[in-house]
Amino acid sequence: MVVSTAGIVASGTATLECAIEELPIVVCYKMSSVSWFLAKILVKLKFSSIVNIIANKKIVPELLQNEMNSKNLIAKVKPLLRLHSDERDRMIRSLQPIREVLGIPGVYDRVANSILKNT
Repeated sequence: MVVSTAGIVASGTATLECAIEELPIVVCYKMSSVSWFLAKILVKLKFSSIVNIIANKKIVPELLQNEMNSKNLIAKVKPLLRLHSDERDRMIRSLQPIREVLGIPGVYDRVANSILKNT
């Protein structure tokens, strides 16, 4: 992760690890249709990625369910692989405040409180 140019990451705490390392990522997640249906009913969040939830805005693209396909994945990852692309630079700048929020000990409590505050 530390030496990577970009990442394709399943939604979860790995997205936080990438944010701390300021690694541009695309978040991907696909589950069974029944699980997705239940999640949509039970969970009322604007975003699926912890990074986007903490920021309360879309920093990293989220490819969920039917949006998760090779065409969309290539379209989202390709600009992040170019070292000086606007998309890559913008994402890295947007990840910096996330890193600052998470930087000192006690990160898990702060993440939990941030998620609860945004629900």
